[in-house]
Parts: sequence; C-alpha cells; structure tokens
Amino acid sequence: MTIKLNQKEIVLMLNQAYRPLWLPQADLNELDLCMAYLNRAYLRGATLKNTDLIEADLSEADLSGADLSGAHLRGAILRGAHLNKIDKFNLSGNSIERPDIGLDRVQGANLNQADLRGADLREADLSGADLSNAKLNRAGLRKAKLSEADLHGADLRGADLREANLCETDLRQVIGLDQATVKGARFNDKTFLPQNFDPKQAGLIHQNDSQQKPTTSTWEE
Repeated sequence: MTIKLNQKEIVLMLNQAYRPLWLPQADLNELDLCMAYLNRAYLRGATLKNTDLIEADLSEADLSGADLSGAHLRGAILRGAHLNKIDKFNLSGNSIERPDIGLDRVQGANLNQADLRGADLREADLSGADLSNAKLNRAGLRKAKLSEADLHGADLRGADLREANLCETDLRQVIGLDQATVKGARFNDKTFLPQNFDPKQAGLIHQNDSQQKPTTSTWEE
C-alpha cells in the first residue's frame, strides 16, 4: 500500500521523529527535504521523483529499489546507505535511453560532491551520472552501470567496482583507481584510463573481447 505524504506531514514527522523514519513504498514526490535528517530512514521502494534532497543526511538509509528520478542529491550524505538495484536518477535534465526497464527515458544522477562513503550501490544505474568530486571510498559498486558518468575528482579508494560497466567513462581524474577493486569491470576504446594504469593487470575486461584477450586502452596524452 502506497502512503502519500504532503510537505506539512513530512515536516511534522521529521520534527517529531525519535527513531528512524519507516516509510517503505511511500510517495514523497516533489517534496522539499533539503538538509533533512533522514539518517537510517527505511525508504525501500519509495518514490522521490523531483524531490529536493540537497545536503540531506541519508546516511545508512535504505533506498533499495527507490525511484529517485529527478531527485536533487547534490551534497547529500549517503554514507553507508543502501541504494542497490536503483534504476532511476536525476541528471540535470539530460536523458538516456533505457528500454530494457520498460521506460522511454531515464535520467541519471546528480550526485556532485555527494558523500557516498561505504554506500551500497550494487547494480545501481548511474549511467551519465554527475559523480564529480563525490566521496566513493569503500562504496559497493559491484555491477553498477557507470557508462559516461562524470567521475572527475571522485575518490574511489577502497571502492568495489567488480563487474561494473565503465564503458565510455573518463577515469583520468579520479582519485585512487589503483586502490579500488575493479576485477571483471568492463571498459572499451572510449574509456579513458589514468596514465600508467594497466587494465590487464587490474583485471579489467575489454567490452569487445569475448575471450578477455589483452587490449590497448585509450590513454591520456
């Protein structure tokens, strides 16, 4: 059963909450939750379309399967949050085709400067996402889709990127790619890797190599 909350109701709940909010499958579309304290909130399957979550504290919140299309998450704290199997995010008005999940248009995530340390982002679709300067230390990104994501200045030290999709992603300006686990992650000729980073040694798989043969990558000149 979906619970629809208006702005007044959610503010009242936030002000009176003595324990983490429990709002699975709740309709929180288009609400103003800027700088809201949502630590450990249970929001599994909730819809937060076009919701303002700028600088909100969502640390350890469970957002598994939530619909965050159009949500604004710039500067949000998602340390230790569970965002696995999320398919829909906001990307500053840009769209990408995703017919495989039955949607004509799905927007990527605006997670610029977001604190995602230790966040569970397994299988999340972050294609085309703005993750510039995001803190992704120890984040779980296994099987995540990061094609064409903006990772300029993102900190990937300790992140788990096994089997992630890194095709057409510019990784030249990330921090700590050599300290991340990337075995089985896919890349292609349009993936830009840091200078002196050896994809074969790291265990990356070239997208066009069905036999996982050694390949050359696109390097920064």
